[in-house]
Amino acid sequence: MMGFIVPLVVLTLLAGGGGVVVGKQIVSMAGAKPAEAAEGKAGEAAEGKPAAVAANVPIAASSLKELNPVVTNLAAPDGAWVRLQTAIVYDKKDAPQIDVLAAT
Repeated sequence: MMGFIVPLVVLTLLAGGGGVVVGKQIVSMAGAKPAEAAEGKAGEAAEGKPAAVAANVPIAASSLKELNPVVTNLAAPDGAWVRLQTAIVYDKKDAPQIDVLAAT
Protein backbone atom coordinates (compact mmCIF):
# COMPACT_ATOMS: atom_id res chain seq x y z
CA MET A 1 0.00 0.00 0.00
CA MET A 2 2.88 2.41 0.81
CA GLY A 3 4.29 1.74 -2.65
CA PHE A 4 1.18 3.38 -4.07
CA ILE A 5 0.66 6.27 -1.62
CA VAL A 6 4.21 7.73 -1.73
CA PRO A 7 4.32 8.17 -5.53
CA LEU A 8 0.77 9.56 -5.44
CA VAL A 9 1.75 12.21 -2.87
CA VAL A 10 4.94 13.10 -4.79
CA LEU A 11 3.07 13.47 -8.08
CA THR A 12 0.36 15.57 -6.39
CA LEU A 13 2.99 17.94 -4.96
CA LEU A 14 4.72 18.19 -8.35
CA ALA A 15 1.45 18.99 -10.08
CA GLY A 16 0.59 21.65 -7.49
CA GLY A 17 4.04 23.23 -7.80
CA GLY A 18 3.79 23.23 -11.58
CA GLY A 19 0.42 24.94 -11.36
CA VAL A 20 1.85 27.66 -9.13
CA VAL A 21 4.77 28.26 -11.53
CA VAL A 22 2.52 28.45 -14.59
CA GLY A 23 0.06 30.73 -12.75
CA LYS A 24 2.83 33.14 -11.76
CA GLN A 25 4.11 33.23 -15.35
CA ILE A 26 0.65 34.05 -16.68
CA VAL A 27 0.19 36.85 -14.14
CA SER A 28 3.63 38.30 -14.90
CA MET A 29 2.93 38.24 -18.67
CA ALA A 30 -0.38 40.03 -18.11
CA GLY A 31 1.54 42.82 -16.38
CA ALA A 32 -0.84 43.23 -13.45
CA LYS A 33 -1.25 41.63 -10.10
CA PRO A 34 -4.60 39.90 -9.57
CA ALA A 35 -5.64 42.41 -6.89
CA GLU A 36 -4.81 45.35 -9.18
CA ALA A 37 -6.75 43.85 -12.05
CA ALA A 38 -9.82 43.17 -9.92
CA GLU A 39 -9.86 46.47 -8.01
CA GLY A 40 -8.22 48.91 -10.41
CA LYS A 41 -10.19 48.33 -13.60
CA ALA A 42 -13.50 47.82 -11.83
CA GLY A 43 -12.88 50.88 -9.67
CA GLU A 44 -12.14 53.10 -12.67
CA ALA A 45 -15.25 51.98 -14.51
CA ALA A 46 -17.37 52.39 -11.39
CA GLU A 47 -16.18 55.99 -10.90
CA GLY A 48 -17.97 56.98 -14.08
CA LYS A 49 -14.88 57.57 -16.21
CA PRO A 50 -15.28 57.15 -19.97
CA ALA A 51 -14.55 53.70 -21.36
CA ALA A 52 -11.45 55.02 -23.16
CA VAL A 53 -9.99 56.21 -19.86
CA ALA A 54 -10.87 52.99 -18.05
CA ALA A 55 -9.18 50.98 -20.83
CA ASN A 56 -6.06 53.23 -20.76
CA VAL A 57 -6.67 54.50 -24.30
CA PRO A 58 -5.53 58.12 -24.75
CA ILE A 59 -8.62 60.27 -25.20
CA ALA A 60 -6.99 62.39 -27.93
CA ALA A 61 -6.28 59.25 -29.97
CA SER A 62 -9.69 57.67 -29.55
CA SER A 63 -13.16 58.29 -30.87
CA LEU A 64 -16.64 56.92 -30.27
CA LYS A 65 -19.04 55.46 -32.85
CA GLU A 66 -22.53 54.71 -31.63
CA LEU A 67 -24.21 51.73 -33.24
CA ASN A 68 -27.88 51.39 -34.11
CA PRO A 69 -29.93 49.77 -31.35
CA VAL A 70 -30.80 46.10 -31.77
CA VAL A 71 -34.23 44.96 -30.57
CA THR A 72 -35.11 41.28 -30.44
CA ASN A 73 -37.41 38.93 -28.60
CA LEU A 74 -36.18 36.37 -26.12
CA ALA A 75 -36.94 32.67 -26.31
CA ALA A 76 -38.41 32.58 -22.82
CA PRO A 77 -40.60 33.93 -21.32
CA ASP A 78 -43.01 34.60 -24.17
CA GLY A 79 -43.39 38.26 -25.01
CA ALA A 80 -40.07 39.33 -23.46
CA TRP A 81 -38.00 41.76 -25.52
CA VAL A 82 -34.50 43.12 -25.12
CA ARG A 83 -32.89 46.25 -26.57
CA LEU A 84 -29.12 46.46 -26.91
CA GLN A 85 -27.63 49.90 -27.49
CA THR A 86 -23.85 49.87 -27.93
CA ALA A 87 -20.90 51.95 -29.08
CA ILE A 88 -17.35 51.28 -30.25
CA VAL A 89 -14.34 53.15 -28.86
CA TYR A 90 -11.64 53.10 -31.52
CA ASP A 91 -8.32 54.65 -32.45
CA LYS A 92 -8.77 57.63 -34.79
CA LYS A 93 -6.04 56.40 -37.14
CA ASP A 94 -8.32 53.44 -37.95
CA ALA A 95 -11.25 55.71 -38.91
CA PRO A 96 -11.58 54.55 -42.55
CA GLN A 97 -12.24 50.97 -41.42
CA ILE A 98 -14.62 51.80 -38.58
CA ASP A 99 -17.74 51.55 -40.76
CA VAL A 100 -16.72 48.05 -41.86
CA LEU A 101 -16.08 47.11 -38.23
CA ALA A 102 -19.41 48.55 -37.12
CA ALA A 103 -21.26 46.66 -39.85
CA THR A 104 -19.59 43.44 -38.83
